[in-house]
Amino acid sequence: IGKVYANDQDQYDSLTYSLSPTAGISYPTHELFQINRTDGTLTALPRLDVGDYRLNVSVTDGKFSTYSIVKVNVETLSDGMLESSVGIRFRDVSPESFILSHRKGFVRAVRNAMNCRLKDVVIISVQPS
Repeated sequence: IGKVYANDQDQYDSLTYSLSPTAGISYPTHELFQINRTDGTLTALPRLDVGDYRLNVSVTDGKFSTYSIVKVNVETLSDGMLESSVGIRFRDVSPESFILSHRKGFVRAVRNAMNCRLKDVVIISVQPS
């Protein structure tokens, strides 16, 4: 669903990402989301319910740690949205590359071509071709 970005002034340090407990939440974060420990890629696990989620992401270089709240909003897909959907296939673009590098530009291009609101362009699924 996205990527958490962090940098370190020490160019030789390796950063490690993880999900930490979030104060005041009642859902088990680790059962709903995963984060890649080396690059910060955040994924949602199957059967995620509609709603707003707050994730506490920590990043450490082994000496210092920092924390940030990531907000995730999961929405319902209506029958109308599915009936109006189209499938698009890209050659030589992985799902990860599309989400991390091309999604924003793609959504803007579709919005401009269709003359609609940005929130009316919804990516339902990204799968390898």
